[in-house]
Amino acid sequence: MYKPVLPTLIASLMLSACNSDSNDSVQTGKDQPNNTHNLCINHRVGSEDFLKASQPIHGPSTITSIDSLNQVVADFGTEVVDTIDRTGVDGLKELMTAQGVVTTILAAQLTGTLSALGLMHACTSEEFAASGCSTRTISPWVVDDPDAVYLRLNTEVNGQRYIRRIEEATSSSGPWEERYRLEGPIGDLGNVDIIMQTEDGEETLVYSRSINGAENIKFSALQRTFTIAEDANCSGRIDYEATSETQSISLNGTWQFNQGRTSAHLDFLNIDLTSGDRLAGEYRW
Repeated sequence: MYKPVLPTLIASLMLSACNSDSNDSVQTGKDQPNNTHNLCINHRVGSEDFLKASQPIHGPSTITSIDSLNQVVADFGTEVVDTIDRTGVDGLKELMTAQGVVTTILAAQLTGTLSALGLMHACTSEEFAASGCSTRTISPWVVDDPDAVYLRLNTEVNGQRYIRRIEEATSSSGPWEERYRLEGPIGDLGNVDIIMQTEDGEETLVYSRSINGAENIKFSALQRTFTIAEDANCSGRIDYEATSETQSISLNGTWQFNQGRTSAHLDFLNIDLTSGDRLAGEYRW
């Protein structure tokens, strides 16, 4: 019986952190890698988050992340509030459409962010140097818990690439059931594929980063696809398509980042497949 992937990802991250062994640890005394990319990053200072463009980062050791999307959502929310304040009650339909856009963007962002937790099990250069990214088992918090789950990182290495299957069992001896797998070049967290098996079929989440710092997250499933891209200067774009038995949603947008804020153009269309009603919006700020 299939169980949801995201709780497994979150639990596996916690287990990995608390059951770390020498295979997971960065070797002490090892020189830090040189900066190889300029990236758009989210920089935290105290309790505040600041978006910074073209920051020198060692790309292979950094997880792909579309950080400017947080700023887009925040600035768009401000724009919606300002619009409603100006238009009053007549802006209610505009508000509902706008809220649909925000929900869609956040859903895409949430999928990318939570699935990135799975990248904590990617084959890093440190782990490869220590063990060759060998197969190993991670024990649960409390082994005598009836709901205890063991994780096995079952890894195949071929040259400079690896396939790591994250498997689950109720005992350390199995039987093991694959939850998802990671594929990519050894030691490069910026370029990894996550393949998940669900009740509705296979889902793929592809993280990629080019040498010039452009980052992409592409998600593909039976009824939902999206691509979110970001350049080193924190400009970006999103293309989102989703269908269900009752509705069809599409969202296309681009944004730029300058002087601490984004400016953007978003197009949104929601079609009720039962009635044919269409709710559309075009937003600029």
